[in-house]
Amino acid sequence: MAFNQRKRRRPVGIADFDEANDEAYESVGFHDYADYFSRKQRKLQNQNAALYKSIDEDSKSDLFHGLAIAINGYTKPSYTELRQMIVSNGGTFIQYVDGKTSISYLVCSFLTPSKARQWKHQKVVKPEWIVDCIKQKKILPWINYRTFQASSAQATLSFVASKPSQPEGNLEDIQTSSQEEEHDNEKDKTKESKAKGFLDDLSGLSASSLHNYQLLKNPNVRNSTTQNQDFLENFFSSSRLHHLSTWKADFKNEIQAMTTASEPVRPIMKDKSKKSRFLLHVDFDCFFASVSTRFSHELRLKPVAVAHGIKNSEIASCNYEARKFGIKNGMYVGTAKNLCPSLRVVDYDFGAYESVSREFYTILVNTLHDYIKVISIDEALLDITSSVSSFQDCFEIAESIRSQVREKTNCEVSVGIGPNVLLARLALRKAKPHNVYSLSIENVFDVLSPLSVQDLPGVGSSQAQKLFNLYGVRTIGQLQRIEKFNLQETFGVNYGLHLYNISRGIDTDIINNETPRRSISVDVNWGVRFVFQEDGIDFLKRLLHELLSRMGKCQVLLHQIQLRILKRADGAPFSPPKYLGAGEVTSFTKSSTFTSATNSFDLIWKKVTSMYKTINVDPGDVRGIGLQALKIIKDNSKIRKDYRSIQSITSRNKVSLKGASVDISSKDKEIISQKKQLSPKLIPSTPYDLPSSSQISSSALAQLPPSMQSDIQQQLRLQKRSITEYPSQLDPLFMVELPTPIRNEVNDNHEIAMNKRLSLKSHADNKIDERGKKKIRQENAFDKLLQISKKSKTINKPNVDYLTLKELPKDLQKQILKESNLQKSDLISEVKLEKPHIVTFQHVQSLEDLRGLLTKWYSKASKGPNIHDVNYFANYVCRVIREEKNLGKAQMMLKWLYQLNRKECNKPWEKAIDKIIETVQGECLQRNIPPLMIF
Repeated sequence: MAFNQRKRRRPVGIADFDEANDEAYESVGFHDYADYFSRKQRKLQNQNAALYKSIDEDSKSDLFHGLAIAINGYTKPSYTELRQMIVSNGGTFIQYVDGKTSISYLVCSFLTPSKARQWKHQKVVKPEWIVDCIKQKKILPWINYRTFQASSAQATLSFVASKPSQPEGNLEDIQTSSQEEEHDNEKDKTKESKAKGFLDDLSGLSASSLHNYQLLKNPNVRNSTTQNQDFLENFFSSSRLHHLSTWKADFKNEIQAMTTASEPVRPIMKDKSKKSRFLLHVDFDCFFASVSTRFSHELRLKPVAVAHGIKNSEIASCNYEARKFGIKNGMYVGTAKNLCPSLRVVDYDFGAYESVSREFYTILVNTLHDYIKVISIDEALLDITSSVSSFQDCFEIAESIRSQVREKTNCEVSVGIGPNVLLARLALRKAKPHNVYSLSIENVFDVLSPLSVQDLPGVGSSQAQKLFNLYGVRTIGQLQRIEKFNLQETFGVNYGLHLYNISRGIDTDIINNETPRRSISVDVNWGVRFVFQEDGIDFLKRLLHELLSRMGKCQVLLHQIQLRILKRADGAPFSPPKYLGAGEVTSFTKSSTFTSATNSFDLIWKKVTSMYKTINVDPGDVRGIGLQALKIIKDNSKIRKDYRSIQSITSRNKVSLKGASVDISSKDKEIISQKKQLSPKLIPSTPYDLPSSSQISSSALAQLPPSMQSDIQQQLRLQKRSITEYPSQLDPLFMVELPTPIRNEVNDNHEIAMNKRLSLKSHADNKIDERGKKKIRQENAFDKLLQISKKSKTINKPNVDYLTLKELPKDLQKQILKESNLQKSDLISEVKLEKPHIVTFQHVQSLEDLRGLLTKWYSKASKGPNIHDVNYFANYVCRVIREEKNLGKAQMMLKWLYQLNRKECNKPWEKAIDKIIETVQGECLQRNIPPLMIF
């Protein structure tokens, strides 16, 4: 029998309940869940009625009669005490909340942001309201006890200036507010949740979460943290580091575009006979401070620092006048004020910084150069080797840059000149402030010797301390006296060699304009304050949306996602010195890889949430979160979509050369003309399977566009030739699309082929002109892919205009040709390339023999191998990777050696194997190869 519910939804008093005659205690129908929960609520009210009867008459009152009150989460007084207060004073206590309209008041100490938005139009009060009402024996105004303040009247964002509030009584504002309230009420009605999704329990929270809970009670603080839904937008608009990283990426792309555009006007003349290079390292002096004071002569002569606020804000930049007092970048403003009370603190001016930086890079691009490397918005490296012949020429160019920057921006730059990146950087330190300094190989020892080892790039405090403990080294001059072998034995082969070289001014780093972007990241380490686990999940979702938005702007997909969590360090205070800063933290990093590149939110979100739960950091201890997209590639989905539409057009308008019919629309002619104008640098090719010249109708040929006629005529002329030689150049547009390891390998193979004059297979003799030189026909890679094998008689041509196909990326071209049944096996067989050089070890080269040799070595050296043998074998494995290019062979040798020691657990061997693996992995890293999987 179904339970006969009362007409009124809200019980209004204890008198409504009669346990003896209540239908709630009768049987419930099968699967009648609604009836079950209705009876459940009725039984709970009967329990409250029994509690009311058990209370002494002197303690009872009708203060809360007719009011239905619910309690949410942790409170003080406790849940049980508040329940007794409500019932004893005639109120109806609601354990389970069906909806907002089923109760009169909600009592809670704290609500999450999502719950606060849901209940913003209801009466949500603090526990003190119950206590004070009973004390004063009357119902007090609930507005004075609100758990959260009304958001519509608050302008508490600390990032941007708040808009002035309108005067009360404005009819238009009242109407707008009323309409918004009605709209919110409609949304709330559709999102009313059951009690299980609503009740929050604070009793199990950690001390750090409870501290955050108390901190976030202040609406000003809450709106300045990740609890604010607009936090990310405000944070990135005010973040200095975000602006710097964004500008750096933008400038890299723009400089590549500007350099490419200027190449035809000013070609790079590379003189291979030159052994020395000339590099300029250009850097602004106190960039932020200089830009902020460039139009104020008064401020230039006073100590000035750039920071967000006062006291606990970090100084981003300070001028040299401030540095005289001991002030440094990164110092707190309060500390700096103690050192220099007259310090002037100015705010950021991001618009001015970007404007000055653009002027700076425009000057550099217009300077004769080979390459430009963007280091930061105020710092760059220039390779001007092809434009100068001596350091004196470099001085003239450096002074020209300084004068142009001074004229355009009213700021000063310093320039360091050197034959490599390391010496140019060290020369820049000598040049500061406002000067030019050169450092050559001849005087490098005199300049480097007195410097600290920590002045060298890649040498941190831990490495410096290790050098001092083992060798007593403090200066670079002392480091120069250490043998290379000793450094490699202590720090590993690669890093030891790095220390040996840089201490002598040797640096092999090169700069070029072809550095592709390898990752995109989003990091937040300020204002991160969570109470519940769902707070972290909610913010992580917003962070992922921001990352995908940036990926969309760059049109890339990711193969790997990395999550970084900053956790409050053990023993660190809950409130760091910097307001809402991270303070002392411990970093946790976890990555996950996808089988194929993607930008799907659902796929990535599943991985991210799994990693977040795996790290398992208490939400109250989280001080920073970051997401990074790794192994990114270009997203060609839009290009493929455009290609399908182009293919549908060309399939309807085919060109028949064997007959006399030619059908090309005027619209297609415009497309072909535009494509040719957009790609003037592409070498024309003729990918048609043409018959002999006698079979081609001259009338049909005359109706084709002029460009197509010339291409067909060119191919007919080439058909008479019988020699196809190896191309003398590689297409730079093709090469730049390749990954770095493949590009390096292609360059190596091409150089070998050119030196040995490796030519393609031919069925005729070479024609030699009067001077005795071979006539070389240069064909681009696209022509080779479209050559039809004479062995195959029935092969379909690609059903697409060749000019359109040339505009597509190389990988997409190959896919289209594959779909058109082009056989590439014949093309591969036409090229003869040398086999890789096989490296031997103790006159052994096969993997089976190498395993036997390693087993014999391990069994004989039971007390551990000789260090020279270890280095010899590690060098051999590196040669297998470097010369033989056989990663599988190197991996199997390391795995075999590791398995030999796995059972014995010989400590000396374990140490030696670790050293070998470290050396080999360093070789892989140096050649941009992923680490080998050994374990």
